[in-house]
Amino acid sequence: NKGAVAVSFMLSGTSFCFINAHLASGEERLERRNANYRDILKSLNMGPKNLENYDITHKFHHVFFFGDLNYRVTEPVELVLNKLDKRDFTSLLEQDQLRRCQFEKKALFGFSKFTLPCLQLR
Repeated sequence: NKGAVAVSFMLSGTSFCFINAHLASGEERLERRNANYRDILKSLNMGPKNLENYDITHKFHHVFFFGDLNYRVTEPVELVLNKLDKRDFTSLLEQDQLRRCQFEKKALFGFSKFTLPCLQLR
């Protein structure tokens, strides 16, 4: 029951595509999330017909992929909470499954991830 909904449009000669996805949940289902991502890119039927052999990321000037992606931080909860208390965001980002998958070109590579501003956790 995972999947995506997408919308595309042209604005002043620039093409945009927004994809809202819901990927597999569960810490142990990383490979399934990556497969969900690949399936979504292959199955979306949008964009110029002369580019139908390309995945969606090559059919638009700008593609936004977002939603409930379910990628995790691979650390025990207690350790994550401790690092949050110490504001040690850098070491938490090193354990970010999505960042690792992007680096290894397994999912969402070529996309830029939003940089978190300084968080005010209470």
